[in-house]
Amino acid sequence: MSYSIQLPENYNCVETFVDSHIKEGRGNKIAIYYKDTVYTYEDLYKNVNKVGNFLKELGIERENRILLMIPDSPELVFSFFGAMKIAAVPIPVNTRLIPILI
Repeated sequence: MSYSIQLPENYNCVETFVDSHIKEGRGNKIAIYYKDTVYTYEDLYKNVNKVGNFLKELGIERENRILLMIPDSPELVFSFFGAMKIAAVPIPVNTRLIPILI
């Protein structure tokens, strides 16, 4: 059995994972539970765009790599999708790793 996925020539996954929820009227639905805080898709959408715009203001361009040294948190999600939205390449790293001497 063979599966194929048809994607448009210019595809940005943030459209699928974030923006589509707003377009389809789910902005008030819960997207992230974090500790005692809840973030809706509207919150996610606004924060992703805020990060994306900030990265553009810093001069980050398409295909630039961005190291995300952020603990697992909503801010990591906002930054990851914000970078992807402007076509940059987010590289999340684990902040709890310790150096290994070889």
